[in-house]
Amino acid sequence: MNIMEIRSADILDWRERDKRSMAFMKRLLFPVLLLTALAGRVFPGSPGNERRRGMSVVAEASDLTHSIVPWFYVFR
Repeated sequence: MNIMEIRSADILDWRERDKRSMAFMKRLLFPVLLLTALAGRVFPGSPGNERRRGMSVVAEASDLTHSIVPWFYVFR
């Protein structure tokens, strides 16, 4: 086995791991982020005093989700 064969085998292993990671993200992580984003639209404000009223925790998670999800597609 020469060095070129070893390097090509390492590259194929890296690509296979990347494919498995993306499959995991699409199957499990993306639906969770999608549900969080939708819940943020359903529950936009936190209950309480009108003066102190701000975004709910779910809405803040939704905003974070909207900024995170595109990065999965940029850096794959």
